[in-house]
Amino acid sequence: MLNSLDDRQNSLANDTTDWVIGAFSVTPARAGIVDFVRPYYYSSGAMLFAPGGKAPAGIDSWESISGKKIAALTGYYANHVLSNNFGADLVLAGNQAEAAQLVDSGAAVAYVDDSANLKPAGDLAQIPGIPVLLPTLYGVAVKKGNRALVERLSTALRQMATGGAQSDLARFEQQWFIANGAPPNADLAALLLNPDSTKVSLNAERIATAG
Repeated sequence: MLNSLDDRQNSLANDTTDWVIGAFSVTPARAGIVDFVRPYYYSSGAMLFAPGGKAPAGIDSWESISGKKIAALTGYYANHVLSNNFGADLVLAGNQAEAAQLVDSGAAVAYVDDSANLKPAGDLAQIPGIPVLLPTLYGVAVKKGNRALVERLSTALRQMATGGAQSDLARFEQQWFIANGAPPNADLAALLLNPDSTKVSLNAERIATAG
């Protein structure tokens, strides 16, 4: 099992795997170790969730969570930003179901997550109007220098994006992400509109070049 990001990167370097897909975010540091396939097919980031997606009183932005009790998973990558940059009073949980219980019981007013599968979190839904925090692009990674495979996978991804709402990628998003509580993905929607474009959204370009 390739459980960690290091495991995935090492599996490419030692030829255990040919390519890696699935929650593998694109960063300049990783781009120095592996080659990423264009187009980037998805993006994610920290989102704020509440029962039914209804914003708790006084919360309408990330800045407004200062001093508020916010549920988050232990070890979550955004925890230090939530507490240090935005002053959240984090209430830690071991899994989504525990986090949902914290919100339901009043021990926390909202929950932060970037998971596409929110079924364990009960009726928690994304609060509209609050942008994604720390957005990150997802890409397919291959061993550094394997340009032939990069081109083959790039062609395959574009074919899977062809057909708009009827494309394979749109169908996968509906089946595995939206059906499990994730909102529609803006970067995937942009790709479906123009599968042959080498560009990504302005938001995605900023992510891809961020330090």
